[in-house]
Amino acid sequence: SELRLPRAVETGLRAQGIDPATMTASEMVRGMLSLLGYQVSAGIAPGTWTAEKAGRRTLLREDPGEGTPDPETDEQAVRNFLVEFVSSGADQGLFVSGKYAPFSIYDVERREPRIRFLGRERLQRFVDTLALS
Repeated sequence: SELRLPRAVETGLRAQGIDPATMTASEMVRGMLSLLGYQVSAGIAPGTWTAEKAGRRTLLREDPGEGTPDPETDEQAVRNFLVEFVSSGADQGLFVSGKYAPFSIYDVERREPRIRFLGRERLQRFVDTLALS
């Protein structure tokens, strides 16, 4: 409800069976990547996907605590994702959450520039950036 989706993005998501009114952050990101030509497929672990385009693989991980009442992503989930990303062999990693990201992500992203965290505070910028692509 907080996101402003361009009409073309909203239409593209609906065409994939994703309802913008009820979608999770992870569903939105996967749907938008598909709109941009990425092949998105389920990963080996629950809550993970692989997005491939032009020979580059991106590991997508949804926040395992998405449905809990805590408004911030758990620090342990961030550490687990880092380990998961390194062991995956993917070129890039993207952790997606509808919750606010903990402050520690800035240090993690600085130490490992191949990964990004998309928390609640960054989702609109993601939408705006990809909508212009």
